[in-house]
Amino acid sequence: HSECVLDILSFYMEELRPYRIPLEPPSKSVPPVGTGAFGIYATAYMGAPCTVKSLRDASTGVERRQQGTTSVFDKFVNECVLYSKLRHPNIVQFIGVEYRDDPETRSMLLVLERID
Repeated sequence: HSECVLDILSFYMEELRPYRIPLEPPSKSVPPVGTGAFGIYATAYMGAPCTVKSLRDASTGVERRQQGTTSVFDKFVNECVLYSKLRHPNIVQFIGVEYRDDPETRSMLLVLERID
């Protein structure tokens, strides 16, 4: 079962590889600036203020995907790919994605420009 989860994660990781940036996931001690299905955090990347949308435990979404249902994981990956293609002055700038496929720290991060 875990091999299948890792195969699906690997497929998505390959799709997102061109957009990958080195960014540490937000510390659990940092309070989110937004809540919902994802954690939303304020941080900085290369000195620029940014917002990080965090999907933790991506394997849960992959398990639902194996059952034939659209998961939060699928939606999150689609959002990352969509943002990577959008360029418009009225849309926050896409900065990149970061992901960890280690079972202990599995997470995906969508990094966007922060507008205060």
